[in-house]
Amino acid sequence: MKPRLWLDRRPAVQPKPVAGRTETAERGLRLENVSKSFSDRLVLRNVDLDVQPREIHGLVGQNGSGKSTIIKILAGYHSPDEGSRAWMHGEPFELGSVLEGHRIGLRFVHQDLALILPMSAMDNVAMGGGYVRGPVAGINWEKQRALTQKALDRFGVSLPDLDAPLSSVAPVERTAVAIVRALAGWEEDDGVLVLDEPTASLPSSEVERLHDIVRDVSAQGAGVIYVSHRLDDVLAVAHRITVLRDGVKVGTFARSELDAGQLARLMVGRRIVRTRRPPPAPETRQPVLRTEGLSARWLRGVDLEVYRGEVVGIAGVLGSGREELPYVLASSASVPVAGRILLDGKELPSGSPRNAYRLGVAFLPADRIREASIGQLTMRENLTIAGLDRISSASVINGGEERNVVNYWMNRVDVVPKEPEQLLPTFSGGNQQKVILARLLSLSPRLLVLAEPTAGVDIGAREALYDVLRLEVIERQLTVIVASSDIQDLVALCQRIVVLNEGHVTCELADSEISESSILHAMEGLAPSELD
Repeated sequence: MKPRLWLDRRPAVQPKPVAGRTETAERGLRLENVSKSFSDRLVLRNVDLDVQPREIHGLVGQNGSGKSTIIKILAGYHSPDEGSRAWMHGEPFELGSVLEGHRIGLRFVHQDLALILPMSAMDNVAMGGGYVRGPVAGINWEKQRALTQKALDRFGVSLPDLDAPLSSVAPVERTAVAIVRALAGWEEDDGVLVLDEPTASLPSSEVERLHDIVRDVSAQGAGVIYVSHRLDDVLAVAHRITVLRDGVKVGTFARSELDAGQLARLMVGRRIVRTRRPPPAPETRQPVLRTEGLSARWLRGVDLEVYRGEVVGIAGVLGSGREELPYVLASSASVPVAGRILLDGKELPSGSPRNAYRLGVAFLPADRIREASIGQLTMRENLTIAGLDRISSASVINGGEERNVVNYWMNRVDVVPKEPEQLLPTFSGGNQQKVILARLLSLSPRLLVLAEPTAGVDIGAREALYDVLRLEVIERQLTVIVASSDIQDLVALCQRIVVLNEGHVTCELADSEISESSILHAMEGLAPSELD
């Protein structure tokens, strides 16, 4: 029996016609000649876009292609250049205005979701549509609960407890709550929902659940703009796809006209071949990391041995322990940990990231914005902050040495633009990830632990990150652990993959055994004899 793959699903209803301007486009969103300049830099040039009612419209492009700029213009964060025009249902409206966008039915779910996790689903949904007031004063909680449940039911979202904090629910349920909140007060056949990287933080096992919600939204009349770096996700859910490259629209295509390879080539301007190219296996099996009986919230007695110059992947569905293990290995887990972690024979103390760093462990956490970067600092400061002791004397930073470090790594990982004094959040997601990876590599670690290393990273930047990691492993015999919900990360980089189920190591795949299919089957707990 084969498990159902999320990328096998196709939209049930295709709006007709599927290409070009049509009479039905007057009942949706239409943009014409949208441009945007920052100082003397043109980042968006005469882009046209139309999104029809009941259509899921994919919007793709590399980091820096203009996707985020279009979203920010629609959301009112940026004003477009003169000559940019927009209509909703045939009515012209002003771009660059938050109030105007909300009035004509534009709704947004951004990548960070902007939810208040200590608060309940009921409170978070009310922040979009308001609380139901009682007859005298205060909130009518009975009606508020019923209204929230009705909104969730409308899109097939089921939560066991509306009063539970959102921090306690699955990532896909948080995303669903953000969608429901965005659509508070929305009527059928009205407006457009913009989803920015909705699956960036979701494991593959939950992507299809989210896609079902998105299909329900479009089936009830809304247009949906679906922005994602995960090309398989876009191909699984979109009716049409618009491709941007370097601020220019390459074209709009029917889903049936494209596969992942063709879509990647349109985005990058050259052929992209997704191949398995792990670094060569280490010549000698010299142990660097060994764990004995690791147990935590999800882990149940995990034993591992990882060798110098080896890249080992960690796979597993949500709750298997895959998302917890990298934090445990880096002594950064927020829960009690039992068992032992040995690095070059020395025991790592639990719950002490500083000591782990001193012993040679560098860690890239899953959420680069909240856990791995400081938004108020420049690219230079974010790159060097963990290694100030290496470029300082008597607590004074050697400016020349710092510049040398920044220039070397900026070129090594190919950060664009090469503006070290620019604030890190102004860089694209892929370039932010390059800066954080450069920071870790500049520390010359013995062990590099990566959690979700390509979340929110486009295909071009992803290949660049893979290349840097391969080079570091080959040149320095670096030992790397990659824990990822994106199976392509594991296939592209790893010489060996450890699969977790219910906190236990249930399978290991090596060399020729590694493929997307074999990993998926192992994650589902199927035996090798069941692969066909």
